[in-house]
Amino acid sequence: MSTFRNPYFTPTNEQAALVGHIVMDCAILEFNLAALVSRLALMPDLLGRAVLGEGTASGLEDRAKRLLQVHAQRYEDKLIPYDHRLAIEAALRQARSVRKHRNAFAHHISFREDDDSVAFFALSRMVLLTDNHHRRETLASLRALREEVRAANNALEAVITLIPGQPERWAKQPEANANGSA
Repeated sequence: MSTFRNPYFTPTNEQAALVGHIVMDCAILEFNLAALVSRLALMPDLLGRAVLGEGTASGLEDRAKRLLQVHAQRYEDKLIPYDHRLAIEAALRQARSVRKHRNAFAHHISFREDDDSVAFFALSRMVLLTDNHHRRETLASLRALREEVRAANNALEAVITLIPGQPERWAKQPEANANGSA
C-alpha cells in the first residue's frame, strides 16, 4: 500500500508533540469555557456542562458574553461584581485570541519542511493554504503558541474560581461508613 507521506515529511517527534499539546490544551480550553458558562448560569458544574456546554468554543464564548450582559443589566453586577466581570471579559478575549489556531492544527495535515519548520495543508485541497489561511510554524512559534494556550487556560481557571459553584443538591451523596468517612 502506498501513501502520500514520505518519511522525510513526517514531523519530528518534537514538532508532533508540540502540535499535540496545542490541540490537547485547546480541548481543555473548551472544557474551561463550558465550566465558565455553567458558573455564569448559576448551575451546578456537571448539569451546566451537560445542558449548556454543547457546541463550538465560539458558541460557548457567545453564551458567556450573553450571561455577562444579563448579570450586568438585569442583576446590576450584584451576583458577578463589576471587577470580576472585567476579569472574565479579559479571559474570554485571551481565549478567543488562541482558540482560532486550533482548527488549523486539528484539521490540516502537517509536513515537516525541515527540522525547525512545519507546513500545514488543507485536507480537502492538498494544496498549500492561501495567504490568508497560510500556516507555517517553527519550533519557536509552536512553543510560544503552546504557552499562550496554557496562559489562556490559566486565565479561565482563575476567573472560574471567582464565581461560586452551585451545589448538586439532588445528587446522591456518598454514604458514610461505620467510622464516619465516605
